[in-house]
Amino acid sequence: MVSDWKSRITHDELDALASNSGRDTNNSIDKWAPWRFWIVFCVMGAFAIWLLTSPAQIAETLTFLPAEITKLSAYLYFRGWFLVSAITLGAYAYIKNWHTGLVLGGLTALSVVNTMFDMFTIFPDLLAKRSPFFTAIIVIRVSVMLLVISLVTNRHRLPTGRDRLNLLLPFKK
Repeated sequence: MVSDWKSRITHDELDALASNSGRDTNNSIDKWAPWRFWIVFCVMGAFAIWLLTSPAQIAETLTFLPAEITKLSAYLYFRGWFLVSAITLGAYAYIKNWHTGLVLGGLTALSVVNTMFDMFTIFPDLLAKRSPFFTAIIVIRVSVMLLVISLVTNRHRLPTGRDRLNLLLPFKK
């Protein structure tokens, strides 16, 4: 074990390496970032609450086999807690400016993988019998992913301090 451990790279250097260093960092502040953050936060929070409070009812809409309902409801309950931890990590990274691009980019990649997994393991019956509800769920998931990707791509233009959460920022002069 190394007792004299020092960081080899600073936070700013890591962000510079992870971002496109050729971009002009003197661009204006992304005034709509707080809106995108709050939309993502509220939608994901609503999904997490829904998954945690009624996994059995959700499972009943996904399959008709009793054994599958039990297994699926346990999985959906776990997914709800997983979503709570992802929301917490993403909100912390955004609010505290803690490797925002890396954390939100990683969570987006994880979200894409989870969506693909769900399409072929959780939703195959719904995929065969397409419904407006199923289409709405997929559209919402893809929209949230796109909003998070826009936060990642504009991470060098995010507001500072309390303005990160200020919904009135676009209307300030």
